[in-house]
Amino acid sequence: MVLKNYQRRALEKLERFFDQARAFGNAKAFAKIAPLDENRYARDYTPLPGVKGPHVCLRLPTGGGKTLLAAHSIAKSAHYLEKEFPVALWMTPSKTIRKQTVEALKNQRHPYRKAMNRDFNGRVKVWDISECFNIRPQDMTDAACVVVATIQALRVNDTEGRKVYAHNENFEAHFNLFPHAGLDLEKDGDGRVKFSFANLLHIHRPAVIVDEAHNAVTGLSKELHRRLQPACIIEFTATPRDSKGKLLHNVLVSVPATDLRDEEMIKLPVVLAEHGTWQEAVAGAVGNRRRLAEIAKKAGEKIRPVVLYQAQAKNQEVTVEKLEAHLVEREGIPGEKIAVATGERRELDDVDIGDPQCPVEHVITVQALKEGWDCPFAYVLCSVANVRSATGVEQLLGRVMRMPYATRCASKELNRAYAHVPETDFAQAAGVLRDKLVQKMGFEEEEIPETLQHVLPEWAISGAASGEPQPLEILVDAEPDFSQCSQDEREISRQTVDVSPQKDGKVRVVVKGATPKSVRDAIVKAVNNPHEKKEVDCRLRARNDEFQMAVSPSRRKVEFAPLPQLFLVLDDGDLEVSAEEIELTMRWNPLEQDNCILTEDEFHLSQTPHGFELTLDSERATITIQDAGKTSQHALKVPSGQWTEMTLTRELHKEVRTMYLPSQHMEEFILCNVQALLNRGHKVEFLAGLRYQLARILNDKLAKLRNEKKERHYQEVLFGGGCKVLCKHTFKFPPDVGSYAPNFLYQGPYAFKNHYYGPPGDLKSTGEEHECAIALDSIPQIKHWVRNVPNKANSFRLPHAFGWFYPDFVAELHDGRCLAVEYKGEMLKTNIKTARLQAIGKLWADKSGGKALFLMPTKGKNQPSVREQIEAKIRAQSGGDGGR
Repeated sequence: MVLKNYQRRALEKLERFFDQARAFGNAKAFAKIAPLDENRYARDYTPLPGVKGPHVCLRLPTGGGKTLLAAHSIAKSAHYLEKEFPVALWMTPSKTIRKQTVEALKNQRHPYRKAMNRDFNGRVKVWDISECFNIRPQDMTDAACVVVATIQALRVNDTEGRKVYAHNENFEAHFNLFPHAGLDLEKDGDGRVKFSFANLLHIHRPAVIVDEAHNAVTGLSKELHRRLQPACIIEFTATPRDSKGKLLHNVLVSVPATDLRDEEMIKLPVVLAEHGTWQEAVAGAVGNRRRLAEIAKKAGEKIRPVVLYQAQAKNQEVTVEKLEAHLVEREGIPGEKIAVATGERRELDDVDIGDPQCPVEHVITVQALKEGWDCPFAYVLCSVANVRSATGVEQLLGRVMRMPYATRCASKELNRAYAHVPETDFAQAAGVLRDKLVQKMGFEEEEIPETLQHVLPEWAISGAASGEPQPLEILVDAEPDFSQCSQDEREISRQTVDVSPQKDGKVRVVVKGATPKSVRDAIVKAVNNPHEKKEVDCRLRARNDEFQMAVSPSRRKVEFAPLPQLFLVLDDGDLEVSAEEIELTMRWNPLEQDNCILTEDEFHLSQTPHGFELTLDSERATITIQDAGKTSQHALKVPSGQWTEMTLTRELHKEVRTMYLPSQHMEEFILCNVQALLNRGHKVEFLAGLRYQLARILNDKLAKLRNEKKERHYQEVLFGGGCKVLCKHTFKFPPDVGSYAPNFLYQGPYAFKNHYYGPPGDLKSTGEEHECAIALDSIPQIKHWVRNVPNKANSFRLPHAFGWFYPDFVAELHDGRCLAVEYKGEMLKTNIKTARLQAIGKLWADKSGGKALFLMPTKGKNQPSVREQIEAKIRAQSGGDGGR
């Protein structure tokens, strides 16, 4: 199972934090690392009572692969502990999850176990807490030792009868081998140290992995920390708040749900359809499943869509039995295609529902399926109860959101999840599901407009040019006051909004077209009830998007002309386009670079009376002699005095890694650097004591060397004649509105008329980019334009040395040319990255044969306005000036 980019970034951030914590302390490391990647939950570091080591939380929404990251995180803790083989205590929220975790970690073919085997070269031991008495002393020193337990088994105050705290003679050999004098260990009535598993963990100071931390953190008491003395605690959760709504401490990583969608882990959006009765909801779900099955069959996808039904309890109307009978008798579903999963009927326990030959297409449950049950083929959720009163619906919603094979399908219909509910008011149903997504599943409030979408009218689904959205009728408590709107906005309100008082004192508002935000805000303000305000706002925004889509160029079937793309002509005549493919043509050996040896600035080590002083990330860190000596002798069992440059090189080789370098070249690189450090007068024993820090510095050096080589190779290939570069008009913005997948839609005051997909995405309502978008929308020579969203499958991009460059805006002119605009503010216009992007944009324009223009407008003193810069570019000759 290859790590997704967001997973890799999360682990890199965790490793970087551990490195910093080891050198500079937990609080300083957290303050430096946590705010990166726009982590909105970063606060001041809060230590747990009784825990000296770092304690951090990684937040990933439901479906993000938290357990896989947890398996990888054990190796990251080993770097912090400076142990080749750490002891890890893996804590789960329930016995069911504990059993499933143990089975997965023991299974040599499972991705979790493969991850750990790869990190520790196959030397991994896994035990359930009930098997801890079988652990031998050599098991805890010769392999990474992972013990899986429930949180409840370790946090209960009364330890009588808890075997984990009881004296057991099986552990005597451990206590004879490992020194424990002076440690705060549990003792029996005679004052003798208990040979207990808890005391054994105290000696080894485990790395603690906490699954579903929002359910567990309140139980991790000061007394538990004193007993176990964890070296570090790594928590994983979907939502960073506990059951009382309190923010969990030390959220180091926060992954947005859109990252999961972009990495093809989950289906988005969730398309919500409301029905008048539960029977209509069931019929809609059955028909939807049948439609998806036909799409999958035509597309050749090995997918069998499944519906999950949430029935009601026995004392309510639509019980499991009634729903099952309805499916068989009224919907014509054969009994063998239905499975019931309740406490009494466990028809899924021995069924591999992911098997293509499995006949099950409909699953009925009540509150929740078995913990850990997973079926990415589940596409449709149908709740026969009003979602406002249904419990456990978020768990079922999470089931239908997982993407089959973690790979996006060719058909957009198979990349979505679906929910059918007996609710006549979309805003009511959407409000409930929105709360579930945010409070239970780790989504952000601002992600909901994109995550949860209404089933649009037939004209929008089919893409027909004819037909328009129906007017939206709303009852409010007072006549909306549009006096605060501008004159133009008031004129729009007169054309698009009808207001009529009713006999009961209410006011009927009918919205017939797209309206500015100020007009919508005035309507919302006329509603008194706070909950109803949210519903009205949601309905207005959703319908406004429909109105804008209805008149957008894409909806009117206006084609966006193909754009030129850069290609490289390789020696064999093949055309390549990506930076990754350019990189594959590069041969790399770091020893061939003049700066391959660590400089004094990169590794500055001086001995002090109390330890070593080492420079890490341009800061001075003090590491005690005791720590270094303890690491070099205990963890690797290499006696002091037996370190040589080769033994040190071999140990460093285990920690210094890159996929781009053969093992022989890597060993030569490490050996050359070790020899250079020894020649500077550093003793090999001191370097051995600092080998984890040295490995970190060597890894950073390798990354720096490779990036320098990539940059030179890229410049040579594209700009130095290394390959022939040409443009071919092969890129097209799809006319389907559903192919445009921004992280959020524009909610500002300006009504864009020429954006290709209606409301532009990823555009704030103020700022310099907003000014640029308005200019593009209003310049007569521009036919239409797209707010180009980075890292999306259907976005326009150009290759550069370190990935892809996505210009902010792409426009088609009436004369057939295209224009790419990358906006940079005053502070960014002179930096190195900006220069690189400008160079690749100019190359693209120059190679287009006059068909493409590239502009990087800036805003500053004595500068023309952004609009004037765009107009000047359009007027200019399309020759050599095309990419200035």
